[in-house]
Amino acid sequence: MPSNVFSTPDAVKALAMDVKGVAPKDIIPEALIIQATTKAGNVEGDAPAVLVPYVSFDPDDIPFVPEGNVIPELEPDDAQAVIHTSKVGLIVPISVEQYGQDDAAALISDAAREALVRKANRAFLAQAAPVAPAINPPAGLLHQPLTEIDGDIITAGNLDALVDAIATIEADGGKASQILANPLAWAQVSKLKLGGESQAPLLGNAAQAQPQRQLLNVPVVVDRDVPADRLVVLDKQGVISAYGQVLVATSKEYLWNQQSVALMVTFRFGAVVAKPNRVVTVALEA
Repeated sequence: MPSNVFSTPDAVKALAMDVKGVAPKDIIPEALIIQATTKAGNVEGDAPAVLVPYVSFDPDDIPFVPEGNVIPELEPDDAQAVIHTSKVGLIVPISVEQYGQDDAAALISDAAREALVRKANRAFLAQAAPVAPAINPPAGLLHQPLTEIDGDIITAGNLDALVDAIATIEADGGKASQILANPLAWAQVSKLKLGGESQAPLLGNAAQAQPQRQLLNVPVVVDRDVPADRLVVLDKQGVISAYGQVLVATSKEYLWNQQSVALMVTFRFGAVVAKPNRVVTVALEA
């Protein structure tokens, strides 16, 4: 290599920082994009996208074939889902004196991880759609085509709207895998009574005894970033995602003149509703 080439082996550490990649499910397993989607791949950079193909046949086009007759050729219907991603990240400057205190590094790392989860969850659900020709950051689930149960809400003693949501997913060939709920929404549903003069809980004592939160035998994922006025019922096979590792880097050289350590954490992700009839929102009574 020519001696005048500026390269990472010759650069100061601040220009070639060590980066550690950690599987998201190991460090942020509670992130909704991990729990409520089907991962299709990963990309690096804002421009590339993950293209997920779909191929299907219409059953009505498949004929009965009399014995000895030619079996007809059928052309499949094809489509694709396009997943764009964006990166979230933060750098935390910490003085070497503070960084050396007992538990300081662990506390700051945990706080950074929690902030990353909160940002990722809010973006996954509610990030506004970019204005064309922009493609980043990708729209959250609630700003993509999906299905809403119109004119039917969950009220005291009545879960019919939730039954309709699950049926909508199954009618599309899917299966409800999760219900996303805000803690306040889950509390509201949990306190529903049978109605009339009865104060017995609508969900019943058996439901309360379950180790996993459930509604109509569908697991409930409770997270504070889900809107409190609705439940989101989905089939994770209908929500396709791309995400990479949580990248963690520390440098003592980046802030050398301040005698400080820089902690950097980044996470790239994106998701698309590939099958709108498999993500259904249900309103709660105000």
